[in-house]
Amino acid sequence: MERFIVFISLVALIGWISLGQAQGADKAFQEGKKLFENTCADCHRLNGQGLPAKFPALDKNPFVIGDPNQVIDTVLNGRKGKLG
Repeated sequence: MERFIVFISLVALIGWISLGQAQGADKAFQEGKKLFENTCADCHRLNGQGLPAKFPALDKNPFVIGDPNQVIDTVLNGRKGKLG
């Protein structure tokens, strides 16, 4: 019986931790979405298709789905030159 109680307690703890992580991820996603809508979507469009010859598409862009550090650096510092 004691092992069963320990097992149930561990299952409950794991579920509680997972729920907290999921809620944290959802909150971060919602904050990121709001930031994109307010800061980036005017040029890159809500659908990520961009504006041809002016602002690159982000949807399926190899740069965007590649190294996340490059994307973070671009968001923080911008990019110059050929954007591809």
